[in-house]
Amino acid sequence: METVAFTAENAVPILRNLCDRSRKEVLAYFAKVDPWPLFWAIREPADIGWVFRKGTCGVLLTATKRENAVWSISMLTTDNFRQLAKPLTKHIKGHIIPLLGQLGAKRLECCSLAEPWPTHKWMRHLGARQDSVLRQHGRNKEDFILFAWDL
Repeated sequence: METVAFTAENAVPILRNLCDRSRKEVLAYFAKVDPWPLFWAIREPADIGWVFRKGTCGVLLTATKRENAVWSISMLTTDNFRQLAKPLTKHIKGHIIPLLGQLGAKRLECCSLAEPWPTHKWMRHLGARQDSVLRQHGRNKEDFILFAWDL
């Protein structure tokens, strides 16, 4: 797995090839998946961003500082995420979560569509717990699950 700069040139190819689940989550907030405007909509509020790649697989991960030492985490992936799952898990647990703690985070939050999905199990493996269900949170009234880490 390689980590490259969080730039439009590195992120847009991933946004062009999102997996169905990531595409569905994007469409819960935006009217369409248009890679360049989507990158800037993600990049603008993010305090930190990462692009991870391995072969044809890619992952965008962002962290945005909110009030009261809470940071919001988001992640979008391409179809073949499983290629990156193991090294990314190790990197998130060993580097990203500790880094956010060093930056003053007391709590991390991540929203995910409230539909059965292996990602929910993976977030629990990363140390998150299901905090609440956000009813009709999406643009089309989709429900989301709020996962949280207390640091």
